[in-house]
Amino acid sequence: MELQRSFRAVTEALDQIPEAETEGFLARLVLILANELADADRVEIAVQRALAPVKTKEKEQ
Repeated sequence: MELQRSFRAVTEALDQIPEAETEGFLARLVLILANELADADRVEIAVQRALAPVKTKEKEQ
């Protein structure tokens, strides 16, 4: 499955960098992928999808 392959690529990359660099790496990765997608509406939808579990967790607390 492509999603598993992508997940593995990201997690393996995260294993190669210091924990302090994680946030910067992920921000750069998102911007690079957003540029590849070239559709701001789809990027905004993806951001909201990524936020959904965080918002759900906040509501449960």
